[in-house]
Amino acid sequence: MEKEKVWDIYNEEYAANYNDTFLLEPYSKVSADQEVKIIKELINTDTKWLDIACGTGYFLSQFPGVQRAGYDLSPAMLNEAQKVNPDALFFKQGDFRIDVPEWHNQWTLTSCMWGAYAYVDSLAEVETLVANMIKWTAPGGTVLI
Repeated sequence: MEKEKVWDIYNEEYAANYNDTFLLEPYSKVSADQEVKIIKELINTDTKWLDIACGTGYFLSQFPGVQRAGYDLSPAMLNEAQKVNPDALFFKQGDFRIDVPEWHNQWTLTSCMWGAYAYVDSLAEVETLVANMIKWTAPGGTVLI
C-alpha cells in the first residue's frame, strides 16, 4: 500500500462522489444500513469511537453527539468526513499499519469497515492493523472489522 497511489485514487473528485457511488446506491445501501444497525447496538452514552480508514465519515455521521474520531490515509476523504461530522473529536491523516501509542486503551469502539484492510500488501500487514486496533481499544471495548 503506497500512500501516493491511495492519494491518486482517493482524490477530491472521488471523495465527493464516494458515498453516492459506493455506499448509498441500492445494492450497497443494504450493507451500509446493516453496518449502521450493528454500530447502533454497540454505542451508548459512554462510547468513544475511532473509525479507522473512515473515508468520507459516512458511518460516523450517522451518530451525531457520540464521541467519535476518524483516521484515514487520504486527505480528500478526511475533508469530506470533516464536513459531515462537525462535532467529531478529530480527524487525523495516517497509516493504520503504524502504531499510535497515545491511542493505547483509549477507545471503547474501534472499527475498520468496508474491507479497508484489503489495501495492504500482505497478511502480516493485516495482522499489524488488527494488533493496532486491539492496542487502541480499551479493556472491555469492541473491535469491529
